[in-house]
Amino acid sequence: MRRRTLKEEIPEDKDKANENELIPSNNLNFLVKISLVLLLIIILMLSSLLFSSVKITNKPSQKLKSDILIINSNSTKKSNYKNYEQESCGVSYYENSIPLLRIINGIDANPHSQPWIISLRTVSSPGYLSSHICGGSLISDQHVLTAAHCVTDLTPETAAVLVGLHNLDSITKDNYYPVESISIHEEYTGSSSNYIANDIAVIKLSNPIERSDKVQTICLPNSDESIVDNDLIASGWGNINDGFESQLPENLQTTKLRVINGDPVCDEIGDWDINTVLCTIQPGENPFSNVCFGDSGGPLTKQNNGLWTLYGVTSYVMVESDDQGRYKCKANKPSFYTNVAKFTDWIHDKMQL
Repeated sequence: MRRRTLKEEIPEDKDKANENELIPSNNLNFLVKISLVLLLIIILMLSSLLFSSVKITNKPSQKLKSDILIINSNSTKKSNYKNYEQESCGVSYYENSIPLLRIINGIDANPHSQPWIISLRTVSSPGYLSSHICGGSLISDQHVLTAAHCVTDLTPETAAVLVGLHNLDSITKDNYYPVESISIHEEYTGSSSNYIANDIAVIKLSNPIERSDKVQTICLPNSDESIVDNDLIASGWGNINDGFESQLPENLQTTKLRVINGDPVCDEIGDWDINTVLCTIQPGENPFSNVCFGDSGGPLTKQNNGLWTLYGVTSYVMVESDDQGRYKCKANKPSFYTNVAKFTDWIHDKMQL
């Protein structure tokens, strides 16, 4: 057997040493860990992209409209507008064709001609919204004005607001805003009293809206403004059937109404507060048109100097019933609205909460 000399062994050991200096074992472990971390980051990014691209889908319902499944409901939405100021309000990018408007009898409004109107929903089950229950108006980037009777049974957790709609079925997650708080007027009488008074509420959204040609806020009137004997526009997704069978429209409906406070026909309803309520009726057109169930909380508006102002919140209407206990709205009788001008101080106080 040949004995190796020290001189012969050195080159072999030196080569091994050089190899270890190129990739030390501790550095190799470090590179493996880095690779795993990068792979995990890529997987998380791809997952986030996948889920954020999912849109709202429909869940079957036995009602007139399907319940709506909401995905990614906690996403934060940013806005370039101030929350509480009305420096930019009352802008509609689409014409309101007043001579053609009806709510009962079902002629569509011009799409997005009332870009402040919202559809109020309830959270019917975890992740799902009900069909339309009431209207409302965006008065700031984070506040909605509606009727108190629309929200008395709701909490921020069970309420939701949809903006930028024309067709009730054309909904994406961008239309959806969760609710942070609900402020009902402290002296709201409810429907059980002799007459309904102070039927007004402010909803604060969890996130400010993102404005577009389809989503805008409407101006509030001055506290001393009178609108009697003026023609205004009422809008909503309420019942369009003038019979006892209820039918919600697919598209937003509007009609022209005249404020007639002081006219004896308003007293047919019984007691009502002429100072804080607006009494309206269609100004002599046939067939008669009026608001109905589902229009509650919606806007009564008028354009002044190119800007739209919110003068009324849809409150109640005269109805009749049949022997089956069903109701229908009387299109040829007055409808009543909360007079927004009389509540501007209260509204501004609630917007600061």
